[in-house]
Amino acid sequence: MTYETELIKKIKNPGYWPDFERPNFLSDLDGIAEDAFMYDTLYGYLSALLIFHQLTEVVIENTLENIQFFIQLSIFPIQIRFPKNKSRMFGELLKELETTIEFKEKETILNKAREINNLRIQLVHKLTKKTSLDDIKPQAEMVKDLFNEIFDLCHKADDRLRRRFSDFKNEVNWDGFLEKDS
Repeated sequence: MTYETELIKKIKNPGYWPDFERPNFLSDLDGIAEDAFMYDTLYGYLSALLIFHQLTEVVIENTLENIQFFIQLSIFPIQIRFPKNKSRMFGELLKELETTIEFKEKETILNKAREINNLRIQLVHKLTKKTSLDDIKPQAEMVKDLFNEIFDLCHKADDRLRRRFSDFKNEVNWDGFLEKDS
């Protein structure tokens, strides 16, 4: 399938638009992280922190995929392909977001994600310097709150991008591009 045909198929069917893979599982993980707090244990706090860190990564990856699709639509029929790097580190993911198009929530998302990462580093790599659960609980709760804020901000950005996808879908004669190639 050609680049043009692939992109046109994708824009014409919202089921192909970027979205979370396995959203039910991600929701289950979010619930597990929330439940972990109730145990009021080191295990619970660290588990929650690590799950929220990973969920933050997934939420930002989804926003990046939406941005990349928007860029593809914006410059069509010029081709642009983005590397599919599923093994990038958290910092690399943030750098990629930092260097993409500007949008209203971008700086806040980046700042909050960096804060989550710093809290994770402080907790995990300096765990032996802590003296009690009272040292750990507030930081883990901050990660939880930051994740929820990032989720909401990314959802707003994604929602705005998806409205633009609808505009592209409805306002462009996509079949006309295919007819030109025939």
